[in-house]
Amino acid sequence: KGKIMKAEQILKDPTNTTINERRLFRLIYQYEILGQTYEVTEKTTYPEEYKMTEREVYNVDDPSKSVLFSNLPINIQRLIH
Repeated sequence: KGKIMKAEQILKDPTNTTINERRLFRLIYQYEILGQTYEVTEKTTYPEEYKMTEREVYNVDDPSKSVLFSNLPINIQRLIH
C-alpha cells in the first residue's frame, strides 16, 4: 500500500559525474510521517525539472521506502492521481 504526500527539497548537490556533458545532481527531499522524519534521494541531470516541493509516494507499512511521484511510470501516475 502506498500513500501520497508532499516532500520538501532540503539539498541540491552537484556530483563529480557528468552524463552527456550534463552534471549529475543529487536531490534530497524530506517528509514527515507521525512525527518521524524521512528522506528520499533522487539523482538527475535535469534538476531544473524538480520543484522545491514534490509529491512522493511512501509505503504505509514502511515509511522509509518512498519514491517521488514524478518518477513513477506515467500509467501508474494516472491510476493514482
